[in-house]
Amino acid sequence: MRKADVVAIKEGVKELLRTALIAVVPILIVQFESGTVEWKVILTAGLVALFRGLDKWLHEADKGLTDHKGLVPF
Repeated sequence: MRKADVVAIKEGVKELLRTALIAVVPILIVQFESGTVEWKVILTAGLVALFRGLDKWLHEADKGLTDHKGLVPF
């Protein structure tokens, strides 16, 4: 595995963790305070974080998997 690949994976994982921290933790706090935990909402926010991390990895790696950098062209 090339050094550039490792750096791209690290950046993707860091972005995933940042997004999960910003998105999922506040949702958990509010839901625990209200006494109801909606796992579908938490899962959805987690999936958004996952896709954001994947997008960052594709953007950093630029392996030509798509015609543009990332998951979407914009």
